[in-house]
Amino acid sequence: MKPAPQGLRPPPLGGIYFAVPFPGGWAVRAFPFRRYPDAGHAFIWERAVAPELALRWAGQLHAAVDLDRQPALMSI
Repeated sequence: MKPAPQGLRPPPLGGIYFAVPFPGGWAVRAFPFRRYPDAGHAFIWERAVAPELALRWAGQLHAAVDLDRQPALMSI
């Protein structure tokens, strides 16, 4: 592997990476194998990424208010 040019970071180590759509824009969440050796994609998504994603979007979408409201019935 060639050394990284001055001012650039070296390539990332092996791991599981997610590109996550947060309300303010996309972000990368990295889970290196050296720190999470036995975790698979589904486990990391369910335990780390999905809760953060849900909390951020809930605040943005005012989901707590919507969840407390009773559904409206429609009739034709």
